[in-house]
Amino acid sequence: MQKLYSLKEVRKILGVSRDTLQRWDREGRLKCIRMPSGRRRIPESEILRILGSERRRKVGIYARVSGYGQKEDLARQIEYIKENLNLSEDEMMVLQDTGSGLSGKRKGLKKLLRLCLEGEINEIAMTYPDRLTRFGYEYFAEIFALLGIKTHIINKEPDEKSLEQELVDDMLAIVTCFAGKLYGMRSSKARQLRKKIKEELMR
Repeated sequence: MQKLYSLKEVRKILGVSRDTLQRWDREGRLKCIRMPSGRRRIPESEILRILGSERRRKVGIYARVSGYGQKEDLARQIEYIKENLNLSEDEMMVLQDTGSGLSGKRKGLKKLLRLCLEGEINEIAMTYPDRLTRFGYEYFAEIFALLGIKTHIINKEPDEKSLEQELVDDMLAIVTCFAGKLYGMRSSKARQLRKKIKEELMR
């Protein structure tokens, strides 16, 4: 008789969340055995089957630019990663954003994190850490490591002008945030402070 595993044990083996296992059960992608107590148990044969199919290489490519005028650079980031990791189309999931590296409202980033937590990808690739976030990349890297997700930083020579503009935009975003808290987002003082700092940065 083959060994039966609890959901907790299977989560650790496959590196997926409880919600993902329950969804797979509902969709028929995972055959569970219901015990008299009502608890689910997964046969060892099912785990081996999933390890052979579901856990194939799935790379989440993340690319970001700060403005809509940089769409070409967005495409270059993606292509550079694909070429360096020699990825086929079925091995990757491309997620991208246009916006500041300080923004927490990026749809691509949110989807990337959700896919990580659901066990849908097992590798992440980007050209530079600041594509993912301007500050605190180390926290993301630690979380990815705990989830068993491998991270690739495929260094690409940045466009100096674009990088400089991004840093200016991020600095202005920080100033706008704090000025808004001090004076109110629509106050003249906040606008004047932002204008002065922008003039200094652009010198």
